[in-house]
Parts: sequence; structure tokens; C-alpha cells
Amino acid sequence: MMATIFKHQVLPELPESQNLLQSVVTFDAGTIIFEEYEEGDQAYLIQKGYVEISRYVDNQKKVIALLGPGEIFGEIALLDGKPRTATAKAIHESTVIPISRQRFFDALSSEAPITQLLVQSVVRRLRGMHAEQLVEEEEGLDEFVNKDIVYLETQKRAVEHVQTLHNLSRAVEQQKFQLHFQPIINIGNGALNGYEVLVRGPADMPDLFSPLSFIPMAEESGLIVPLGEWILKYGLRAFQLLQSEAQRRSLSKAMFISINVSPRQLDEEKNVERLVDIISRSHVPPKYIKLEITESMLLSNPQAALAALNRLRSTGLSISIDDFGTGYSSLNYLNRFPLKTLKIDRSFISNLFKDNNGRRIVEAIISLAHKLEMDIVAEGVETRQDHEWLLENGCEYGQGYLYSKPMSLQDSLKMLNKKFV
Repeated sequence: MMATIFKHQVLPELPESQNLLQSVVTFDAGTIIFEEYEEGDQAYLIQKGYVEISRYVDNQKKVIALLGPGEIFGEIALLDGKPRTATAKAIHESTVIPISRQRFFDALSSEAPITQLLVQSVVRRLRGMHAEQLVEEEEGLDEFVNKDIVYLETQKRAVEHVQTLHNLSRAVEQQKFQLHFQPIINIGNGALNGYEVLVRGPADMPDLFSPLSFIPMAEESGLIVPLGEWILKYGLRAFQLLQSEAQRRSLSKAMFISINVSPRQLDEEKNVERLVDIISRSHVPPKYIKLEITESMLLSNPQAALAALNRLRSTGLSISIDDFGTGYSSLNYLNRFPLKTLKIDRSFISNLFKDNNGRRIVEAIISLAHKLEMDIVAEGVETRQDHEWLLENGCEYGQGYLYSKPMSLQDSLKMLNKKFV
């Protein structure tokens, strides 16, 4: 019995809906927790005490392992749904935490294909190792691990995942991405006040064109760090062209550029210093630069986030909190972190006229931001009615399809003097 195959000293904290662990159970010394050939769909994490794992070979008991705190047993039945391959007995009074099979597979189903393939491969090999002990009946077993067609489908998706990751790495290395620019409008007068830089994948790689497909993979693999630096560098270079053209036409000189920054770009001092270096070399006055961060970044590692943001703010740029209200919002971070702009997520704007609560929430966000001396950008403004309501309620800036879709640099240069409303 390979009882240490998923050995953990510390298990990650999960939201209640995804928690794999059930309530703690204590067994007295000498208690049989489960017996060989019993049905079972749980594994157990030992919190305290020791558990003996044994099998009968030629009618003789054979002790396979003695497991202690931090080790898991019963994982084979959890993984493949077949009867137990050994007996587990508490040697001392032992406290264990059951791990639910159903919740394990619910969580696994959301993991990357490579992770799923790894687990399914382990299950198949464990089956082979213990084939002489396990019943032959397949009926009622979980499709996820028992049917070859599912396994082959996972193999296919895993291969595709690896290939896409390879393509992403090559595209980052060859700087094949495209930048688009979505106007941010002064709601009061309808004039252009800035842009958000948005990245799109290479045109010759359809599977990577949408950021919804490649950004999560870039985050997961760490490729977001070099990709994010490229976006910042070339976003600022494009903004220089936009500023120069605006000045040539005697248009507003107060435009700003807003660029998203990933938590992975801020989790190490060297990464932050590379961002500072890119900004200093761009010759764009920092007062025109806004870096957008997410709520999750602030909450995942507050001390590191505070240090990183203070370092960036020391250059003179400003920090914008993106998609406000969609994460684990905390009023504390609005006061604690050096934030200048609050972006109201499009989901709130789309609900403005669906019910009174939608409007009340946006009213409260606008009031809160103003009291904290923050300016506000409403994302996802799609109707004139949205625009008028935001104007009446004191929202400074708007962004959305009512004004413009994201554009290429060339198209952005053509629309510098356009009134968007």
C-alpha cells in the first residue's frame, strides 16, 4: 500500500465549498478503522497518533507500514472507488481527518489537464499493482478514473495543454503579442482622458488570441512576468506616440495610460525593480501612468503588496484597483494601500437598471471612493442611460462599448480629437 503517495505536512486553506476535509475523528488504541476488502470512499489524514497498515498474505498478517502525523492512508479506495487493499488500525489513540472522495474529484475537475492526467495515471498503476487483491466488478465506479475513454480524453487535453504552453512560451520569447487601447472618457464632457492597454495573442495562433485563454496559463507558468514587462514597455512606448500626436494637434496634455500588472510581477523585489527601470527608461512622466492591480493581489500577501506598491508609488505614478467588488473586498485595504483610482467592475454597471440594489451599490462605491479622495472609472458602460446616471452621481470616468471598443494604435491615433459622447 503506497500510503505516502499524497503525503502532506500542511494542507492549503480552501473555501468552505471546496474544502476536501470533513470533521475530525478520534479512534481509541486498537480500533480497526477499516478492513481489507471493505468498501470505502474516504482517505484519512493523521493529525495525531499512529496507524498500522497491514495485509494478510498466505493467512499470515503482514504489517506494511506504520504511519504517523502528516501522513495519509486509504487513498487507493478514495481514488478508484474499489474495496480496501489493506487493513488500518489505530496503534495509539489517533485523531484523523477524513478526506471526501466526492469533494476531491470536484476539486480535481477544475485543475489543469496535466494534473488530472497525473492523478489518473497514478490510479491506473495502483490498480495494476494491486490487481490480484481487487474485485473485478466495474459497475458503479466513478467514470472519472475508471473508463478508458475518459482517460484518453484527459490525455488528449493534457497534450493540447502542453502544446499551448509551448506556443505561449514561444510567443512571449518572440514578442508576438498585440496591444490594443480602449479609451477612458471624461464623463463630464465626453472628451478622451486616457487609455487602458489590453493585450491580445498572436494573430497566427488562434488558440492564444483571447486573453481568457492565455492569461491564466501565463500566470500559472510564470510567463506572465516577462509578458507583463513587455506589455508595460511597449504600452508606454505607444503612449508616447499618442501624447506627441495629441500635443501636435494642440489637444489635451493630461491623458493617462492605464496598464494591468500581475501579482506575479510584484511578489519579488527584483521584479518590481524591473518595472521601475522600464518606467524610468520610457521617458513618460510617471504622473500620466496608472498601474492596475486586482483585489486578490492585495489580500494574498498584504505585506509584500504594500512594499511593492509603495516602491512603485515613489516614482510618481498612481495605482488603480481593478474590478472593485468582485473579489474578497475589504474596506481596510482601501485605507491601507496607496490607491488613487477605483474601477467599478462592469457587472455592477450592467445591473444599474435591473434593480434598485444595483444602483445603491454603485452609489455607495462612488461615495466611498470620493470620501477617500479617489477618482472613479466605471467599466462596461454600454448605454446612454448608464452614462447619464453615472454623470448625475459624480463618476469621473467611463470605459466601455458606448464610447469605443479596444483599438489598434493606428486607429487610436486617428481618434484623438473625437468627442465620444
